[in-house]
Amino acid sequence: MRGQNHILLVLKVTATVAALAVVLSAAPARADRKADRVFEPEKPGKGAKLLAVGPKGDRLYVRLDEKSNWIEAIDADHGKVRARYEGKGPATCACVDDGNDWLLAGDAEGRVYRWDLKTGERTAIVRLRDQDGKGRAVSGIVPSRHGGVYVLSRGLLVEISRAVFTAGYSVKTDVRAAFRKEGHDMAFFSDRKDLVVTNPGDGTYHGFKVSKAQELWVLELGYATTTFFDVEREDFFFEGTNSLRLIHGRKGKVLEEREHVSVACGAATEDGEIFYVGLRNGRLQEYVLERRSKMTRSRGWDKFEAAITAVVLGPKEKRVYISDSAGYLYTVRVESSRGDDRTLSRAN
Repeated sequence: MRGQNHILLVLKVTATVAALAVVLSAAPARADRKADRVFEPEKPGKGAKLLAVGPKGDRLYVRLDEKSNWIEAIDADHGKVRARYEGKGPATCACVDDGNDWLLAGDAEGRVYRWDLKTGERTAIVRLRDQDGKGRAVSGIVPSRHGGVYVLSRGLLVEISRAVFTAGYSVKTDVRAAFRKEGHDMAFFSDRKDLVVTNPGDGTYHGFKVSKAQELWVLELGYATTTFFDVEREDFFFEGTNSLRLIHGRKGKVLEEREHVSVACGAATEDGEIFYVGLRNGRLQEYVLERRSKMTRSRGWDKFEAAITAVVLGPKEKRVYISDSAGYLYTVRVESSRGDDRTLSRAN
């Protein structure tokens, strides 16, 4: 009798294991999510950075090494270098006008260049200098609503009209500042919000209404951060270093915070529904913001060759493009919080 019970027990265990094996074999295997690689440099660089994505999404403008004076225009579909643009110093930032006619870039010595994308001709249109004659490093170039661009530099926010960069005038003297706050760094700017956020270096951030030079708020963070990214259609933006925060633009109020998120860079959709964060541990993380009150982590990607240096949304928010410090470029598709795919095509 005992032998029969033992046989029955063995049969039951065997059947259970077999059934479990069938279930596991039918379930999809869990694997690390990987972004699609768009471009692989011939020789890995150091401090490489994606500077801009063309308005058609077919060109990625990249500095492939922190010491390189060249900006490479890379075909987003085929991963080939289609053009090269040389400055007099490594570019710190860049943008392409909506008409896809000009590439504008700034460098660490205060130069702002304009290249004609059809001819490759370069014109230095602005040189920002301190009172002692030294160049002011350009930290950002932001398209304006009037067709020109805003240039962010230490203590200065300068507007360059479309007429200036269209004609390619060479401006060697001081230019009129749209906003000036000496002793402060320009940490964040939004033309649509008429808002500039400055950092005097004491762990506080100050929000100003640009058109009136009016201080709106002071926010004490206790540290310096360079990670700000905008939500264009809403009056808030994201900030992150050791935490990820959603901040109200007019009030300087933290609306939501996610602690222990070490942020290197990021980008958000215009409505703020989805945002992508490049983490300092080399991962890319997607979050969904629900009712402006809850950040929910959605998808994640790893297996990048080096630390992530830039995260940029492509045209119509169909794709996200990512660069790492070695010069590799990647892309992922944007999906809405409802799970439907926003993308129309795939970059191979």
